[in-house]
Amino acid sequence: MDAGRLPGLLDREADVSCPHGMPTAMSCLDCILDDGVGAEDTPPVTATSRAFKARFPGTCPLCNLAIHEGQSIVHTNREHVAHERCIL
Repeated sequence: MDAGRLPGLLDREADVSCPHGMPTAMSCLDCILDDGVGAEDTPPVTATSRAFKARFPGTCPLCNLAIHEGQSIVHTNREHVAHERCIL
Protein backbone atom coordinates (compact mmCIF):
# COMPACT_ATOMS: atom_id res chain seq x y z
CA MET A 1 0.00 0.00 0.00
CA ASP A 2 1.28 3.46 -0.89
CA ALA A 3 1.94 5.40 2.33
CA GLY A 4 0.53 8.63 0.81
CA ARG A 5 -2.92 7.20 0.22
CA LEU A 6 -5.74 5.94 2.39
CA PRO A 7 -7.45 2.57 1.94
CA GLY A 8 -10.43 2.94 -0.37
CA LEU A 9 -8.74 5.61 -2.45
CA LEU A 10 -5.99 3.42 -3.88
CA ASP A 11 -7.30 3.75 -7.45
CA ARG A 12 -7.86 7.51 -7.19
CA GLU A 13 -5.22 10.16 -7.58
CA ALA A 14 -4.69 12.28 -4.45
CA ASP A 15 -5.04 15.49 -6.46
CA VAL A 16 -8.47 14.69 -7.91
CA SER A 17 -10.91 17.46 -7.06
CA CYS A 18 -13.80 16.68 -4.75
CA PRO A 19 -17.49 17.03 -5.78
CA HIS A 20 -18.29 18.18 -2.22
CA GLY A 21 -16.24 21.38 -2.43
CA MET A 22 -13.05 20.21 -0.72
CA PRO A 23 -9.75 20.90 -2.52
CA THR A 24 -8.89 17.19 -2.92
CA ALA A 25 -10.60 13.85 -2.44
CA MET A 26 -8.04 13.05 0.26
CA SER A 27 -9.28 16.00 2.36
CA CYS A 28 -12.98 15.04 2.11
CA LEU A 29 -14.56 12.57 4.54
CA ASP A 30 -17.45 11.90 2.13
CA CYS A 31 -15.04 10.92 -0.66
CA ILE A 32 -12.98 8.77 1.70
CA LEU A 33 -16.03 6.97 3.11
CA ASP A 34 -17.76 6.57 -0.27
CA ASP A 35 -14.56 5.92 -2.25
CA GLY A 36 -15.48 9.12 -4.08
CA VAL A 37 -17.82 7.15 -6.34
CA GLY A 38 -21.47 8.06 -6.26
CA ALA A 39 -21.00 10.42 -3.35
CA GLU A 40 -23.78 12.97 -3.34
CA ASP A 41 -23.09 16.68 -3.51
CA THR A 42 -23.73 18.53 -0.27
CA PRO A 43 -26.83 20.70 -0.67
CA PRO A 44 -26.45 24.43 -0.04
CA VAL A 45 -27.43 25.83 3.35
CA THR A 46 -30.96 27.25 3.20
CA ALA A 47 -33.28 28.91 5.70
CA THR A 48 -36.08 26.73 7.07
CA SER A 49 -37.76 29.45 9.11
CA ARG A 50 -38.61 33.09 8.98
CA ALA A 51 -36.10 35.49 10.49
CA PHE A 52 -36.41 36.10 14.22
CA LYS A 53 -34.42 37.90 16.90
CA ALA A 54 -31.81 35.92 18.82
CA ARG A 55 -32.61 35.57 22.53
CA PHE A 56 -29.30 33.94 23.45
CA PRO A 57 -25.70 34.42 22.33
CA GLY A 58 -24.10 31.87 20.02
CA THR A 59 -21.86 31.41 16.99
CA CYS A 60 -22.92 31.42 13.34
CA PRO A 61 -21.62 28.23 11.66
CA LEU A 62 -21.44 29.99 8.28
CA CYS A 63 -19.25 32.99 9.13
CA ASN A 64 -17.90 31.86 12.53
CA LEU A 65 -18.79 35.22 14.05
CA ALA A 66 -20.73 35.73 17.27
CA ILE A 67 -24.51 35.84 17.30
CA HIS A 68 -25.60 38.51 19.77
CA GLU A 69 -28.97 38.88 21.46
CA GLY A 70 -31.32 40.85 19.21
CA GLN A 71 -29.60 39.98 15.91
CA SER A 72 -31.76 38.62 13.11
CA ILE A 73 -31.25 34.83 12.73
CA VAL A 74 -32.91 31.90 10.95
CA HIS A 75 -33.05 28.12 11.41
CA THR A 76 -31.19 26.28 8.62
CA ASN A 77 -31.56 22.95 6.86
CA ARG A 78 -28.44 21.82 8.77
CA GLU A 79 -30.30 22.06 12.09
CA HIS A 80 -28.41 25.15 13.23
CA VAL A 81 -29.23 28.82 13.48
CA ALA A 82 -27.30 31.34 11.40
CA HIS A 83 -27.29 35.07 10.80
CA GLU A 84 -30.03 35.98 8.35
CA ARG A 85 -27.46 37.92 6.28
CA CYS A 86 -25.28 34.79 5.91
CA ILE A 87 -28.09 32.87 4.19
CA LEU A 88 -28.94 35.55 1.63
